[in-house]
Amino acid sequence: MTELEVIDAHTHVLRSEAHGREMYSYFLNRSPANGHPADPSVFSTVDEVQELMRVTGVVHTNFLMFTWSGRYWRDGCLTLPDSGPRRAAAEEELRRRIIERVVDNNEWALGAVQEHHNLSFFCGIDAALMTEQELLSEIEDKTTRGALGVKMVPFDSRVRGDDRRLWPVYDWCQARGVPLLSESAGRPGPGRPPAGSWEESRAPKRGPAGGSRGSGAAVSCRSGRSGSRCPSRGTRRSRSTGSSGSRPARTR
Repeated sequence: MTELEVIDAHTHVLRSEAHGREMYSYFLNRSPANGHPADPSVFSTVDEVQELMRVTGVVHTNFLMFTWSGRYWRDGCLTLPDSGPRRAAAEEELRRRIIERVVDNNEWALGAVQEHHNLSFFCGIDAALMTEQELLSEIEDKTTRGALGVKMVPFDSRVRGDDRRLWPVYDWCQARGVPLLSESAGRPGPGRPPAGSWEESRAPKRGPAGGSRGSGAAVSCRSGRSGSRCPSRGTRRSRSTGSSGSRPARTR
């Protein structure tokens, strides 16, 4: 069993302690007021992840670049004009600012995996805020430059897996064999941009390429099987495990 190597296929690495604190207190709503410490026990920085890998014997970590863009949008909209042209202009400015943050976080992730060869990542997207062209351009750019797959978070974006805004993403990933990782379900509701009207002639002839079974299950669009895209680091035999509690999947 000496050849067995452990890969963490699902974790989150954040840019700084400030980002870790923001995820903890802002996105997860944890504070002394609801029974949690003022600060998280860890901030999920690169240095912390590297030390945890050293202590636990994990040889490689694949992290999911997640920007809580849905939360930014819902809260940001509360500050905008109520209606009229000023509202529309402010919404577009807010949308663009949030997308810039999504792209910037993906750029940071590229730099992190280039610096640390025991890390890899899936780039983040938001199908509610990003247009089809923005989605596909970002995915193509990041996967061409080093991302191993795509990550989406329906809980935050409130875009269900069968939403037609995602169909171009499914088609693109399926055609190129790029894995797509998602939660098993979303929480659609008020507060997000509505799906645009689609002409029947423009709609894809088939449905989504596949769906995940449980949080953290990666879908390989090439085969439709559950699994993860293991980095080619000379690993001959490995066991993949998710830090979020997802069921381990065999990778080769």
